[in-house]
Amino acid sequence: MDKLKNLAAKMEQREILRHKIYKVCYQYLNPKSDKELTSDMISDLEEYDLSYLNDLSAPCLICEAGYEINLPSEIICWYFPYLEYYECSDPKPINVKIFADVFIELFEVYHAQWQRFKELPQQKQDAYYNKIYNVIGNFTAIKNIAASSHLLINRNGLGIDGYKAKRMIKTVLWVTGLEKKMYDAFDPYFNFPIEWNSIPLDMFFIGLSSLCFYAGTILSVIFGVLFLLFGLMHLFRPSKVSEPLTVKEFADKIVGLRLMQSYQDTQQSKGQYND
Repeated sequence: MDKLKNLAAKMEQREILRHKIYKVCYQYLNPKSDKELTSDMISDLEEYDLSYLNDLSAPCLICEAGYEINLPSEIICWYFPYLEYYECSDPKPINVKIFADVFIELFEVYHAQWQRFKELPQQKQDAYYNKIYNVIGNFTAIKNIAASSHLLINRNGLGIDGYKAKRMIKTVLWVTGLEKKMYDAFDPYFNFPIEWNSIPLDMFFIGLSSLCFYAGTILSVIFGVLFLLFGLMHLFRPSKVSEPLTVKEFADKIVGLRLMQSYQDTQQSKGQYND
């Protein structure tokens, strides 16, 4: 009886998730429509081809759908199989129904992994969090990070930001067996320094503006001003307002990434074994 109840609850949850994702897709595809998504529209919507979306609109729709079902941004960023459907030489077909199926599976795997983690003995859970807290402690004067996990890591509290934040996150990722390049998933929460590889492009536009000014024509001066503004605005762009994030929330995000990576590694191992 319990199994039947659990199955019924799971099916109900899937339908709720699917409707939320369909609603996001419908609103995204029909931005000027004031109609609500109804059951008689769903069959046509499900078959709508999403493979035409470009490398700007596809990530936007993916993020909106993920946020709608309360998936963390870093999980959406790293574990939605974007390169299977977009920006690849042999993309898989994708319509609204497949899009929803992929997200529902991602949602269920993410929460199942967390459930398994929470079933571990408390000592093992604490050991994993302490591994993260120990790294954070190396980047702040506060050493008892576990007792200060309610403080904001990126605001008044620990106040870790900029280059220090980038180093801290990369160290945490390395210690927990994750790829260092995952640090950019935390961009909404920290003001990372400008990447060195973007500076030559900024200097190019500033130099180009000088050539335009040197030419002396009205048109060249106009372009010179535009190039100069673009180069300076990008080079000295103002710091954004980061979303608040506590130490515990940061650690939860790292644990979530590690759990998903473990699942993905296991699935890949199974696939290689079956092959």
